[in-house]
Amino acid sequence: MEESSGGQYHMDMNSHVRKVIGSRTFLVKNNLDAEEACQRISLSHNQVQTFQFSSPNCPLLSTLLLNDNDRLQEIPDSFFKNMTRLRVLDLSSTSITSLPSSISCLCELQLLKLQSCHKLEGLPTFLKYMRKLEILDLHQTALTKMLEASFYNMQSLRRLDISGACNLRRLSLQGCRSLMTLANLDKLSKLEALDLSGTKLEVLPHQIFSLTSMQCLDLLAMEHLKTGGRKDRYGRFKRNQFLYQHIYTQSEQSLSYERGLEVCGGNNSLDGVRGVLSMAKFFHLYGNASIMALSNLGMEMDNLKECWIEKCHQLELLFVGRMADIDAAVCLENLRVSDLAKLITVRRGKLGRGGFACLKHIYLECCPKLINFFSSSIRLQNLELVEIKFCCRLEKVFEEDSEVGQNAFP
Repeated sequence: MEESSGGQYHMDMNSHVRKVIGSRTFLVKNNLDAEEACQRISLSHNQVQTFQFSSPNCPLLSTLLLNDNDRLQEIPDSFFKNMTRLRVLDLSSTSITSLPSSISCLCELQLLKLQSCHKLEGLPTFLKYMRKLEILDLHQTALTKMLEASFYNMQSLRRLDISGACNLRRLSLQGCRSLMTLANLDKLSKLEALDLSGTKLEVLPHQIFSLTSMQCLDLLAMEHLKTGGRKDRYGRFKRNQFLYQHIYTQSEQSLSYERGLEVCGGNNSLDGVRGVLSMAKFFHLYGNASIMALSNLGMEMDNLKECWIEKCHQLELLFVGRMADIDAAVCLENLRVSDLAKLITVRRGKLGRGGFACLKHIYLECCPKLINFFSSSIRLQNLELVEIKFCCRLEKVFEEDSEVGQNAFP
């Protein structure tokens, strides 16, 4: 920190704050004495306990640093009422237990730092209406009373660290289309539901795979997702309910499964979900514009019981057999295929006889290029229902094989 005339100071800011402020340095004032023309104020490390004004008049203020005042326990409820141009607010390492309601007046706020606020119990619900907020730092802030957090449709939010929320069960970031960084997820040991739908994440954070309490993971409309980073650590994933139901009028309602994965949209190969898919019992792929074969996701689908594939217009086949002793989809019971413009066949090549042995229900709809269902017969001892609609070029559903013969069907 360098001293200048008048007892004022300049200090270097970290990279994230500098991007918002637009300058490498900023002016430090030592009080809040109704400085109407002041634009940047710092009271950092000043042992502040209370404020002389409950609602200071700072209409031009853009940056306010109150961090590292561990004696500061409460901020007056109307404190931010006259700071409508504030863009940077740092309350890190204070002893506040809650945020004042007047923080909702900060419509221009872009950066909010609440790091190491150990007594802060939760966040106000109106925080999600701060549409210009880009960076929210809650690192090492316990938020002990907050079980759910929703940042729904905060379209400017691009960096979030909520790792201190030790009791957080549900976290929704749906519609945060600028979000590119989600830090320290592995600290959320009690997290059960995470919705990343519509975010700009390019890499699925590897920490997700260590969250052993996870029950629900939504990755819908993640067009930028490319890879999952580390692939050597995967935890358990569970799912009790799914977003798509009653698509087929005559089909039974899907059962509830312990582990499931739904992926909607995208123009990539979905390498980042292979680890989750290897343990999933339910898989729903909707609207992917890249995958040509479901097997491209890997043959690690040993636990899969139900599979729905819809509107994947590059998909030509589902399963490819490369070795005769490999069993495909050994646990699969329900297969639902709909609106696949290029699908020619479901399975190509030889697989082990255990493949599809548990298959009970088959649903085919709107596959105009589908010629045959299986390229060779398999043992379908548990088959109960086959439903086919609008597959105009279908020639054969099952092709008879002399080796299997009549034993292929129940």
